[in-house]
Amino acid sequence: MSIMFQRKVYKYKIDLNAYQQKTVVVAPDPQRVTLFAAQGSVLFVWVEVFQDRPEKAAEFVVYATGQEIEEGDSWVGSCQAGAFVWHLYQRGGWD
Repeated sequence: MSIMFQRKVYKYKIDLNAYQQKTVVVAPDPQRVTLFAAQGSVLFVWVEVFQDRPEKAAEFVVYATGQEIEEGDSWVGSCQAGAFVWHLYQRGGWD
């Protein structure tokens, strides 16, 4: 008997403040980021997952335009929120 896992897209808030720009996202068996966007002034990332599988975590970092990007960070997407454009990078993989 095979077990069927449901594939879904979940939404996660990306924290943005002056002192800590890292956000850890914990998702059930994440497959890929499908979107990085703002809803109002709040930033979110949408991740395709397999529901009911073990969770994995990844660290994401938001950079402002013109900020130096840390070596090894991988670009995920960019979005505009108000007068600012933010750039989301993933630090490492899903662990």
